[in-house]
Amino acid sequence: MSHATPSHRAPARPVSLAQAIQQGGPLAKLFHDAARQERQAVKTLLEGQWVQALLPELRNDAAERVATGVGQSPLKVLHACEPGCSACCRNVAVDVTPLEAFVVADYLRANLDAPQREAVTARLAVNAQARSQMSANELRRVRLTCAFLNEQGRCSVYAARPLACAGAFSMSRQACHLAAEQPASPAAQQVPFDPYTKTWTMGVSGGLQRALVEAGLDGNLYELSSAVLRALETPDAVERWLRREDVFHGCTCTDAHSPPRVNRAA
Repeated sequence: MSHATPSHRAPARPVSLAQAIQQGGPLAKLFHDAARQERQAVKTLLEGQWVQALLPELRNDAAERVATGVGQSPLKVLHACEPGCSACCRNVAVDVTPLEAFVVADYLRANLDAPQREAVTARLAVNAQARSQMSANELRRVRLTCAFLNEQGRCSVYAARPLACAGAFSMSRQACHLAAEQPASPAAQQVPFDPYTKTWTMGVSGGLQRALVEAGLDGNLYELSSAVLRALETPDAVERWLRREDVFHGCTCTDAHSPPRVNRAA
């Protein structure tokens, strides 16, 4: 009598959201629809001319597009996020476009007094330095509390928060808090985010990046703390960026896909 040999193959690794989008299907369509809409919206608002006054309008348009996608999510009823919960602000690494960094920096100047700005700037410097020295493996196991989280556990730049923050919704507060308390645990890597809102937001961000690149501007993604710190500390940062200067040289670039991080010929 023959006996079947038991299988000892390791279980398949879960497919990431980016991989799921690359494989095609509904999520891919959602991503590309969002990217196309955002790219066209930027072109319409610009009408061939980049000026500093347009930056808040462009960011707000993108944020409204994200909010529209959030409102249409079939999983919205399962969102566990609510005011006062700051778990994501302690266990999620956030990346931004230069435009988002400039808008956050302007919001800080307009809405925080000098001592508050100094405290935030100090936290940004600490986080930027720590993040620049973290390997990819450490980034999965170690988390940094967001520099914009105030003493009450609220986001001090909520009205100007990055797109990634506006479109991320967990469906389990317990999982989020576990991830914040034990970032190195396997459970910390499995927080159930709404894939619909996250995919839509990735598409909006991707469309914005594409529009920046097509306009000849720096459209790379940068780590939040280093990018906002540079925007705060660089005189005439926006004007220099619009002149195609490498304003974010030395910042932690998390997705180099355009000049000046990538050679234009490439």
